[in-house]
Amino acid sequence: MPHANQHSKKQTSQQLPLISIYWDYQNAKLSPFKAKSLLDLAKSKGYVTSTNVYYNSQLQEQAAVKNDLGNLGFNCLDVPCPLKNSADNQLIADCLEEIHSNKSPDIIMLVSGDGDFVKLVHNLQKLGKQAIILAQIGNVKQKLKELANEFYFLDDLPQLPKSRIILNEVR
Repeated sequence: MPHANQHSKKQTSQQLPLISIYWDYQNAKLSPFKAKSLLDLAKSKGYVTSTNVYYNSQLQEQAAVKNDLGNLGFNCLDVPCPLKNSADNQLIADCLEEIHSNKSPDIIMLVSGDGDFVKLVHNLQKLGKQAIILAQIGNVKQKLKELANEFYFLDDLPQLPKSRIILNEVR
């Protein structure tokens, strides 16, 4: 009998979808307040397993990211390369690596409106993953918005977790 209870406890803990955040900071800059709202939204959808922010410390406007967002628990990944799309490419590589790991998330929250991520989102969905896209108003590729399982504008973040406790069926 105890063995059956252990099994049911395991099933209960697995009912929450696993969420990973991948954030292209150059494309979508947020204040610490809105970054906290992003975490609240992610937590309302499941269990957050990773929170990755990709930035370039060589760019002055991104230098404070590590302190500002690191203090909130974000994993700040510096990609100090001057080549175009270097942070995007690192984000894509890391996301795909996580998808194929033992701790593969059910939902990827992608914070970017960059069209460079259309193929990533398409591939995630082919693997049965959901993609939630969050982007700046006026800075999102239409194809990315159309592909998303859910889409939100970053300006709306502070209101989302309060106004909608999201109970959408994930699987």
